[in-house]
Amino acid sequence: MKKYIVTLTLVGVLAFSKFLSPLNPMDTGWDFSHAYTVIRGGESVYYSNYISSTTDYLYGLLIVPLAVICKSAYTPSIFYTLMLCAMAVVLHLYRKRYALSILTVLVIVSNYNILMHRPEVMSMLLGIIAFPFILRDDKIKWFVAIPFACIMCAIHPANAILLGAGILATKDLLVRPNKVFLYTYLSVIMLFGYLLTYYGDAPYLSTLKARITSGNQIPAIKNFLMVSGTTLIALAIAKRKIWTVTFALNFAVLLLLCILLGPFYYYIFLFIPFILSPKQAKGKWTSIALSVALLFNVGTNVIHKYAISIENKSYAYTASNIITKLERFELQDSSKNIYINQHIGLPIYANYAQAKMIMVDHSANEFYIFCPPKSGDIAFFSNRQNAQLFKAYLGNKYDLATSKILELENPVRGNLTLQSLYQNRLDSLGLFTLTIE
Repeated sequence: MKKYIVTLTLVGVLAFSKFLSPLNPMDTGWDFSHAYTVIRGGESVYYSNYISSTTDYLYGLLIVPLAVICKSAYTPSIFYTLMLCAMAVVLHLYRKRYALSILTVLVIVSNYNILMHRPEVMSMLLGIIAFPFILRDDKIKWFVAIPFACIMCAIHPANAILLGAGILATKDLLVRPNKVFLYTYLSVIMLFGYLLTYYGDAPYLSTLKARITSGNQIPAIKNFLMVSGTTLIALAIAKRKIWTVTFALNFAVLLLLCILLGPFYYYIFLFIPFILSPKQAKGKWTSIALSVALLFNVGTNVIHKYAISIENKSYAYTASNIITKLERFELQDSSKNIYINQHIGLPIYANYAQAKMIMVDHSANEFYIFCPPKSGDIAFFSNRQNAQLFKAYLGNKYDLATSKILELENPVRGNLTLQSLYQNRLDSLGLFTLTIE
């Protein structure tokens, strides 16, 4: 019972840190805007008003039940808190089956990638639950595996490929003398089957191609190792009994798939073989490795979050004011668009189909606008620099003039960043708006 209390306490502290600020992480709009579009009734089950296009996956459908009853900026925090609790419960229930120690469970639930507001947490959770039904006695139960793979591929194709690879790597089924790269072939078949549902329109294929050819694989690996390297090493040490030449080859294939598919948050599926393997080694090295990983995770994901909130109390206060003003916003002309980024956009895209995503690339001084701008459209920004940059961008690229930039909320300094060892801060936070003329 004491072990459950320790886990529940840590989960509670982690969950509460999600509510220190109502601002949403990047990519939240892709998932939650899809859910709200489905509720309103879009062009198709794949369509999202916010990105004015089909989405690459159906993950947003899983969020619909919560989105029906909640349009708060904290909706993502509520959803991912539920996922975190479910992950902790499932890992505890499966501790004997998978030989997970209490330290292992604590390390996993406190990991940075688990705490991100991303689909990978849901995919991992579903995979852990399905694992005993998919593989029995080192054999694939195809009548379960195929329907599960199809469902996961529809929810999120990249997650499906990596989750499946991770599950098979657990039993050394990715690479065997008589079955070389078995799952790689199956992955390609499933991916193209998924793309066929677009009837010729394959945005995921173009995204995948861009990721493979972008050359960002090394930065992605560095980012993952920086936030989750201690967790991966600790799990590898704790499950060192599974390390054989065959398993190393299987793990290498899983790593290769993570590298090919791109972003650092996909590397979380490297945890899967270590979570699902029933062979956890005991001894001081396991305890030391897991303890160090837990201290690192708690320091970076708990203590850091509370520390910056105490050091800069005005940041969260201003964020709440910004969200409140956006919740009270009323669009007077339904033919006009509202451009807004994902961090502050939920109150707008949850209520208006006219909400459109806007993303800035500071390296190129360019904006990614998901719907062509026109006279009368409105744009909101969380700092003046982006508003000024957008004003210049519209003039240069579209020959459009804009109104004077209005300050709706006085800006405050950004929070200190851990990556800079508290030397640098995030961008200032305020609320600014302009109208295209």
